[in-house]
Amino acid sequence: MATLKITRLNKNGLGGKKLQDWGNFAEGRQLVGKPRESGYNFYTDGTKQLISGVWECTAGKVAIKNFPSDEFCILLSGSVIITDAAGKAETFGPGDAFMIPKGFNGTWNMLVTVRKYYVIFDDKMSDKLAKAKTKPAAKKPALRVIAGGKGKKRRKAA
Repeated sequence: MATLKITRLNKNGLGGKKLQDWGNFAEGRQLVGKPRESGYNFYTDGTKQLISGVWECTAGKVAIKNFPSDEFCILLSGSVIITDAAGKAETFGPGDAFMIPKGFNGTWNMLVTVRKYYVIFDDKMSDKLAKAKTKPAAKKPALRVIAGGKGKKRRKAA
């Protein structure tokens, strides 16, 4: 049996080393500036549904369309203004914690470089079940009644 161990998330990346460069947001998502992401994934569970780490992004504003998973965040530095599709804005700063729900639409505005811890839950099982429910059910063979011995009837697949 494998030994389970605690995973420490370091706000500066793995062992204080520089965070990995993840590049710019896609052109269609950039609304102001050219925000560039970096980070480090510290933990991914065996199902690849639960991921945690540290993320940093330079100043800019990006569109969030149909956010792909549920994400819990704790802001470490900087500030961010998150505005939903209805125009309601929330401002978060260092020490603030918040959830972004799967499917969220809005904008993420960083006036300065932002760093956060994140925990992402990507519910792959529910997605698979939802897709399975939308597929048409396989047709079952029709049953017909056939005569059995001594006047008994039995059912047989057609």
